[in-house]
Amino acid sequence: METVQYCGKVISLRRCTNVTDEAIISIAERCPLLMSLNVSGCLKLTDDSLVAIGRWSNKLRYISCSGTDITDEGVFSLAQGNCSKTLEEIHLDHCNRITDESIESLSVFCNKLLTLIIHNCRLLTPRSREALEQIATNNNNKFQCLSYTIY
Repeated sequence: METVQYCGKVISLRRCTNVTDEAIISIAERCPLLMSLNVSGCLKLTDDSLVAIGRWSNKLRYISCSGTDITDEGVFSLAQGNCSKTLEEIHLDHCNRITDESIESLSVFCNKLLTLIIHNCRLLTPRSREALEQIATNNNNKFQCLSYTIY
C-alpha cells in the first residue's frame, strides 16, 4: 500500500469495499487533523481500524462505521481513546456484532456526543435504551439527533 501523503480534515471512503485496516491505520497515524471519517460499508474493516483511530485521531468529531464488521472492542477503543473528548457524531447502523456494552461505553466516555445513530444492530437490547438515556442526561439533553432501534 502507498503511504498517505496528503491528509484532509474530512475523508469519506463510504462503500469502498476494498479498503482494509492497513489503509485506515495509515490514515489514523498520518492525519493528525482528521475531523471526519466515513468508512460505512467498508466490509474488510475490523476493530484494528478503530483501535488506531481511537489512539491517533484526537480531533475526530464525526465517524460513521455503519455496515462494518466491528465489535465492542472497536467501539471501546473509540470511546476510551484520544478522540473520546472530541467525538460529536457517531453512526453505527447495521453493526451486527456490537452489544449493549458498546452503547454503555459511549455513554460513559463520550460526553460531547450530539448525534448517535444506531439502527439494525441485532444484539442491542433494552439495556441500551437506559445507556442512551444516560447519554442524554450527561449532555444536558443537548442531543441534536438520537435515533435507534432496539430489538
